[in-house]
Amino acid sequence: MITRGFGITVDIERGTTRNWVMGADGVKRWVDNMSPVYESLLKGQEPLGAEFEVVQDANVGDLYES
Repeated sequence: MITRGFGITVDIERGTTRNWVMGADGVKRWVDNMSPVYESLLKGQEPLGAEFEVVQDANVGDLYES
């Protein structure tokens, strides 16, 4: 079972979208505003560290194709 996620569902007939969030309990809940979801993700994010930054800086040019 998938828990703790978020996403968007597209209503093809109406051409609209709805945001949803799934908590640790596995229940999908509809939300009108994703800001609280993004804020909680940022609070729980850990720093990537100096080693990651060195690797990223050395390879950032390969991330995007022109």
